[in-house]
Amino acid sequence: MFGEVISVDPTTGDGVILGEDQQHYPFAASACRGRLNGGQKVEFDALDGVASDIFKLSAARHRLGMTPPSSAQLKREDAVDTPLGYVRNNRGWGQLLWSPDGRINRGEFWKAFIVLTVANVLLGWIPFAGSFVSFGTTWGTIAIYSKRLHDMGHTGWLQMLPIATWIVAIILAIPALAANPDSLSGGVSRMLWMLGLVPLLIVGVANLGFLVWVGSVAGQSGPNRFGPDPKATPDRTAEAFA
Repeated sequence: MFGEVISVDPTTGDGVILGEDQQHYPFAASACRGRLNGGQKVEFDALDGVASDIFKLSAARHRLGMTPPSSAQLKREDAVDTPLGYVRNNRGWGQLLWSPDGRINRGEFWKAFIVLTVANVLLGWIPFAGSFVSFGTTWGTIAIYSKRLHDMGHTGWLQMLPIATWIVAIILAIPALAANPDSLSGGVSRMLWMLGLVPLLIVGVANLGFLVWVGSVAGQSGPNRFGPDPKATPDRTAEAFA
């Protein structure tokens, strides 16, 4: 059952949960891994009018209407307590390349980046279908960048900065891209055409620097607001996501 903590005793940690059935369920502090706060969204088992086996849920996920994991999933050993609630600590290939949640270390990032780059090259040889399937590798790239930025303590939205600079550079370079250099007369005209491509060159170098930065800076030690430290958990990258 889902519910919301409506009161907590600051001394004992005991409190009351308002269930989705609009009933009140008292709970003991020992019924939850980690201290609960007022307003915290939770999932719990109701036994004889008392809440037990309480798990915190991410408030952000609740607001977005995302389906939280079940109690059975959260009770598994891969359920990890974070400031935003319990998250799964599964780091299989499916999780690595699909989910933008959580954190990954530098080794996992480069491993996934190489796999996605090779996949893009191979897909480029497949007419039509390759372009369609490549959307999946694009999402995989977004996912690994998000998790790597999370590991450094940054929001995954930071990766939008390079994309925005590419858009600006393309807009600035449109006159040069639209012109045919063979149709230009005089050295000055050709020089202006070449200068029109400078924004693309600058942004290309800057984005390469962003890639190196994301893939080389060490992550934060210990858990942060995005999840547990990936260096402190077993590496199960080769496992299939179930």
